[in-house]
Amino acid sequence: MKKVLIFLCSILIALNLQAQTTTSPIGAYYLRGEMEMAGGFKLDSNGRFQFFFSYGALDRQASGIWQQMGDHLVLDSEPKGVKDFLLTQSKMDPGKQLTLLITNASPQILPYVIAIVHSKGKQFHSTANEKGQMVLPIEQADSIVLQFQWCPEKASRFDVANLGHNHFSFRMLPSVTDVIFDRFPLTITPQEIYGPLPFSGTHICHFQRTTNNIDQ
Repeated sequence: MKKVLIFLCSILIALNLQAQTTTSPIGAYYLRGEMEMAGGFKLDSNGRFQFFFSYGALDRQASGIWQQMGDHLVLDSEPKGVKDFLLTQSKMDPGKQLTLLITNASPQILPYVIAIVHSKGKQFHSTANEKGQMVLPIEQADSIVLQFQWCPEKASRFDVANLGHNHFSFRMLPSVTDVIFDRFPLTITPQEIYGPLPFSGTHICHFQRTTNNIDQ
């Protein structure tokens, strides 16, 4: 009888351990331990995820596909490879300078747009003013890279088709605040998701699980 009880206990322990290791990650996870920030993940049973992150006046978001690989959660957002600025005009102006103009953004946001211009093997940097304008002391651009400083993990590159043009207008698109997860791994446990985010450098963010069953 004693051997039977020991055997049954060992089976129960094994089943309990198996249940712990196969806990479904489906649910909601919210950012904790960060001042003046809010954020969260929602993992759905259909293999899709939603993400949001707010810091001050900046709201960022992402959606795509998730996959669990051991103790890692691998995120792949959609779509990828989309430019966050649209070239709306390219022309030749009189004078020996290059002008870039950014539109469709508020005066509070425009000064956080930067440009990296490649010209004849050299690199030039500029920051937009409150009117979205940048003027560089060069006559020609081979390529232009635009970046929104609050979203440092992304940049939009434009190769200049007409080297005679020195005035370029761009429209900032809503996708500028989208977060790109490109087969991006985070650590997952039954209690939380944690790790650096694409835009946080080496800083580790912790997202605590709040529910075990959230389905669409």
